[in-house]
Amino acid sequence: MLLSICMPTLNRASFIGETLDSILPQLADDMEVVVVDGGSGDGTAEVVARRSAVCPRIRYHRTAQTVSGAPKPSNEGYDRDCDGSVQLARGRYCWLLPDDDLIVPTALPTLRAYLERGVALIVVNAEVRSLDLSRQLIPKQMVLDGDVSFPQGEADRLMEVAGSYLSYAGGVVVRRDWWLARNREKYYGSGFVHVGTLFQQPSDLDAVAIAEPLIRVRYGNALWSDRAFMIRMFQWPELVWSLPLKDDAKRAVIPREPWRQVARLLLYRARGIFNRAEYRLVRERKPLSLWTRIVATVITWTPRGLLNVLGLLLLFVAGKRRSLAFVDLWLSPHNPFRRRP
Repeated sequence: MLLSICMPTLNRASFIGETLDSILPQLADDMEVVVVDGGSGDGTAEVVARRSAVCPRIRYHRTAQTVSGAPKPSNEGYDRDCDGSVQLARGRYCWLLPDDDLIVPTALPTLRAYLERGVALIVVNAEVRSLDLSRQLIPKQMVLDGDVSFPQGEADRLMEVAGSYLSYAGGVVVRRDWWLARNREKYYGSGFVHVGTLFQQPSDLDAVAIAEPLIRVRYGNALWSDRAFMIRMFQWPELVWSLPLKDDAKRAVIPREPWRQVARLLLYRARGIFNRAEYRLVRERKPLSLWTRIVATVITWTPRGLLNVLGLLLLFVAGKRRSLAFVDLWLSPHNPFRRRP
């Protein structure tokens, strides 16, 4: 078996069918799909079963049973199921594909040529689309003029080029034996088990980043949206800065203490995910100077709609309409310019 598409899922009956339908017409005899369900209670299993009845190379495994409904999404659950799907896989390579995004019609034939190179990691680029996939928001999440190769010993350069994008697990196609030789359990609960596993021993990591987008990301559908502040301000930077890489490489991805940056707090306030509750969370976790406390307090009292408008205008003037920051502000419920359904 050459490739296993590994897909952790939880309560995605409304989306996983479309994801599988984008895969099945391309699925060759030496490829499979491994769905690991963390205990869905919404009919996800039935949606997958209808596809697996037609294509036996879809394998479904359920990891949790509940009496009173399905478990809630969590970092711990995702990380375990992500790793579990790789353990169950039979392919030489594993693609950690989300359960709501689509692959383009030529993705698997295109990917095959890269799989033959034998590198530990293939970073698959993605375009970002609206929630219903009807509009392209960003044509390339990794802005590359062409494919980029990273021989062993260049993990720092890989982190600088692709580290921010790699917070998205769907971009990861990893050699299974390489993955299983590492300590994955160490990163359970981080929400980014794939990044910790890839970079924990980076000396023998070789990779290639594909410039052509092979994924269509359904943006704004993350199960962790209600935990975005905690994840982006604490868990993601703590993971990145724990890795045995040069500080400059880690700094290119995220500052060590992003919650100290006024601009970042303003952006999160404009998106509606930095409020007084999150400010209390920061104070409980980190010692703050008087000046930082004053600035953060003022930001939490500033109207979100006003900051949203100012942020959109500044990014528009700066020519950054195709940035995730602009997209996040535009999709925010506090954007007064966006028409509501």
